[in-house]
Amino acid sequence: MGLTAIHTRTHDLVLFAAEPYGAELPVWVDQVDLHAWGVVRRQDARTDSTSLGLRGRQRDERKAIAVDTRDIVRHLTPESLVSRTLDDTVHPGMAQTVAAVAEHSAEWFEGRQWGPTGSVGFQLATGLAVVRDSSDLDIILRAPAFLSPSTAAAIQEHLEALPCRVDCLLESDAGAVALAEWAASTAGTEVLLRTADGPLLVTNPWETAGMQRAAAHV
Repeated sequence: MGLTAIHTRTHDLVLFAAEPYGAELPVWVDQVDLHAWGVVRRQDARTDSTSLGLRGRQRDERKAIAVDTRDIVRHLTPESLVSRTLDDTVHPGMAQTVAAVAEHSAEWFEGRQWGPTGSVGFQLATGLAVVRDSSDLDIILRAPAFLSPSTAAAIQEHLEALPCRVDCLLESDAGAVALAEWAASTAGTEVLLRTADGPLLVTNPWETAGMQRAAAHV
């Protein structure tokens, strides 16, 4: 039975009943008791379906799929994964990086909510071994209110000192911007904002007026 009144956001992980989508699911999708995991994609709000990204254990194993929200049986946010740890005997550098971010997050992020996404988030949520030695740590940082480039630069400096590369997205109500890009920006500089309607070039990711459609696809 699916969850009732489910509200998902981009990067959330959901477990859904796989049987109704048998013909659409690639053979590389791991299933447990006829259920599969997917990652919520950036999309317009919809009540009847949720756009998911499926991933296998190889880099080229990716597929987009829309599932009926009623088929979702479990829902995890990136924020719910921050207390989980990686096996430090398999990927010690990544395990140390994840642990360091978790330990210092209150100080570095000034109380803002955060969570792991990408391969690390997927493995922490599902237990499936998708993290590789070459993997980066992808994280989101919730920033509903304006965060200055100087504050972003201070956060970026902390992240760059960690054993593994960390790619952070600032998630505002309007969309997401790369922390590193915003940290390097100056007054009037356009940065790429990822929105449900596609990428936009903006000078302030927290102001939607005057947004300009970006030529690149993200």
